[in-house]
Amino acid sequence: MSDLPPAFWALCELAAVSYGISSARLGYSLVVNPLYGSTAGALYLDYVLAAACALAALVNVAPVRYLLSVLACMLYVSPITAYYAARFTARWHDYQKGPFLVHLLVMYPLVVVAISSTRVWRGAFVKDSIPARVVYGSLVLLGSLGFNKLGLLTPGGHVTSTSIFLSLGVFCMAGVYFAPPATARTGSNGKAKKAKFPVAKPRPTGNAWAPYIFPSLICFLASLAYPNRPLQPLPYTDSTGVARIIAASTGVTGRIVVEENLEMGFRFLRADHSLLGGQWIDVPQKRGQVGDSIYTAFLLQEGVRFVQRASTTSEFEDEKQDKALIIGLGIGVSAGSFIHHGMHTTVVEIDPVVYDYARTYFGLREPHAVHLTDARGWVHTQAAQPTPTHKYDIVVHDCFSGGSVPGHIFTLEFWGDLQKLLAPDGVVAVNYAGYLGSNPARGILATLLAAFTQCRIFHDSLATDHDDSEFLNMVFFCTNAETPMTFRKATPKDSFKSIMRERLFEAWPRLEVSHGRISKGSNATEADEEWKEEERKDWVLTDAKNPLAEWQHQSALEHWHLMRGIMSDVYWELF
Repeated sequence: MSDLPPAFWALCELAAVSYGISSARLGYSLVVNPLYGSTAGALYLDYVLAAACALAALVNVAPVRYLLSVLACMLYVSPITAYYAARFTARWHDYQKGPFLVHLLVMYPLVVVAISSTRVWRGAFVKDSIPARVVYGSLVLLGSLGFNKLGLLTPGGHVTSTSIFLSLGVFCMAGVYFAPPATARTGSNGKAKKAKFPVAKPRPTGNAWAPYIFPSLICFLASLAYPNRPLQPLPYTDSTGVARIIAASTGVTGRIVVEENLEMGFRFLRADHSLLGGQWIDVPQKRGQVGDSIYTAFLLQEGVRFVQRASTTSEFEDEKQDKALIIGLGIGVSAGSFIHHGMHTTVVEIDPVVYDYARTYFGLREPHAVHLTDARGWVHTQAAQPTPTHKYDIVVHDCFSGGSVPGHIFTLEFWGDLQKLLAPDGVVAVNYAGYLGSNPARGILATLLAAFTQCRIFHDSLATDHDDSEFLNMVFFCTNAETPMTFRKATPKDSFKSIMRERLFEAWPRLEVSHGRISKGSNATEADEEWKEEERKDWVLTDAKNPLAEWQHQSALEHWHLMRGIMSDVYWELF
């Protein structure tokens, strides 16, 4: 191994530090995102990391064993520090100052010390200078971003914030043991410079590392005794007695939590800082019954059953022959309704934890088929078959979470694949929450109109007037049928004795949103009722041109603030 060139060790060191920072960033996000959401939680983080790399290039004062010992201590306490810092600042309801201060407190010093601890190794083959440190810090930052994009370490199962930080801390403790002892630094004249820190001298017994190990060992034991969240047996009721956590686990889409609001009496499911749905507490215990949703947004999608299709001759008898596809399960409100009406229901859900919790805690009956995978790949695979296995009469597409939707399943190519799975008179219901006249709403409508022959839009607010500043839940109903889309009148069988359903379905005719309100906003006139094709073509979303994520950035931040207003802080602090 001694014959290996210094460049090899330089690359190994660079990769190790880059991967360590990338892993620390993941562990940090697992703590911060449930309190701030993925968008606000990452706000300014790249800038803070870049500033940390710059500072590390200017600081070169401590021996490597000292720095590795400090780094290990910092890693061990990072989960609890990040949790309480994010919890405290989130109560300010400021999605800019809060995350920024948490980044400065937790990630900034971590990165500074991590990069600084590598200089003894680099000093053997790279001339130590500020330009060299700047280049090295930049490479570390780019490398960590690269590892982050590759997604080599994914959350879920045993990969938690605590396990990540503990593992990194153990590696640093190992580095303390194997690192060479510090030697006196010399200046340009060859004379020894006075060290700012005590210099460890080699000892014959080989235990020069011991003084550096003990502090990090104490922090290691403390992190096991005092994790970032109390490890209480579930269900766990908080000290105020208003919130109860029933189940929690880290899934593909973030921290998935089943919680109860004991003040208002309902149970809800959340992914990080976004509500996936909720029901009143007394209903989920009765498996097989469709409970009343706490929000009309999750009932609006059931309007897809009211679309009068050519293959439907009666209101309910023919529904038993219908095939429904659910993309994005939530707590299973729509899926439960379709199963209750006897439809052959297929569910595609990316997060297995969401499906498990919907079945266990929200009374969802077992669907006819379940595919726990990303919808884009699944739909493309099914569409690529010479003869698709199923032709679906109804498709509900509900993937809104955290104030935004995943752009890759809103492109023209995705809708093209989905159409191959749709019956000739089949109907697609696409859920979106946002602002009238906003760029995301325009892009989604333009793309759907490019893929389908006709679309109609409905919202769930029973208020009469709406302006562009109001956050609305909307569902786009689209079909390729030749006849104009019409909706039948709801009957008592559609409501399941649900007062919320009855009110929503009775108000259905006045809940429609014209295309003009999307394309022109509040300035729309009767002449703007339909959006002309030549005006909307530049708004169509494709795989090659898809600015949806960029458009939704601000609305995702405002959605976080909206969620904080729906329920008090204590409900978001349990996970």
